Amino acid sequence: MGILYPFTPLPIICIMGKKYGEIIMLKDTQLAFSLREKLGSESTGKWIEFMDSVGASLPFLLRSAGRPTTEEIASSSITDGGFTSWRQMIETSPESGGLGWSYDTYKSWKKAYNLVLKHSYLRDLALSSSEINTIQRENKEFPATLEAFEALKKGRKMLVEDRRQNAVASLQKQLHAANSELSAAKQTLEVARASEAQLKSFQLLARQELAQLNEKIGALQVQLEREKTTSENRKNKIQQLDKSLLGLDSSDTANRIFNKYFKKLSTMSRWDLLVAFFKAELPKMVTKDQKS
Repeated sequence: MGILYPFTPLPIICIMGKKYGEIIMLKDTQLAFSLREKLGSESTGKWIEFMDSVGASLPFLLRSAGRPTTEEIASSSITDGGFTSWRQMIETSPESGGLGWSYDTYKSWKKAYNLVLKHSYLRDLALSSSEINTIQRENKEFPATLEAFEALKKGRKMLVEDRRQNAVASLQKQLHAANSELSAAKQTLEVARASEAQLKSFQLLARQELAQLNEKIGALQVQLEREKTTSENRKNKIQQLDKSLLGLDSSDTANRIFNKYFKKLSTMSRWDLLVAFFKAELPKMVTKDQKS
């Protein structure tokens, strides 16, 4: 980092050199000061004034090809500020006596300025360096006259308009296709929604039918249980009837025994009946007959 000496009319910057550790004094110069004033106004055509100043002060820089020689730099005002190259002067900050600029931008300005020197009508058109370089890049030959330039500009404008219209037409076509796809997607969505509604309706009907079937199954199960109960009751009645029938058979046996006993008693005299009764032989007789 340089050391600023505040008591000099123009700043003096002290930096270490790259070789042998020598001290190089950088200072602001009138050339650097005037060039900085013309920077930053490319769009208004001031860049041409900047390049005019460069050409007037450092004409060897505007050669179409090749880098300036060491002798040319050494004998120029570039070294007045302590700089060893034009690029160093461009890229060094204003505080250190440089231009604080971009070397790539300078090369673009130099390329356009050489066309201005060749075609003087360009000075009055207030074109930027990028516009001039674009025209040069897009055409095999740069327009030699203002009329040729205007014709080229008009044709270029028509070409740009055609491209714009083509782009608009293409965008409209894409928009139409997109709207068609959107319409188709909406129709598909509506069909899907209708299908979904229909499916929900089918599901509702199926649930209702299932509920009805469950209700019928429940009723049939109840009826089956009733039938089972009725069948069991019938079975019990049949068993009771069987028992009743068996009971009837026993009564017949009793009647048969009674008739036999009555027949035997009818053959006995009253005295024998009394004797047998008091002697408790009558029950024995009945028991004996039952066993027989």
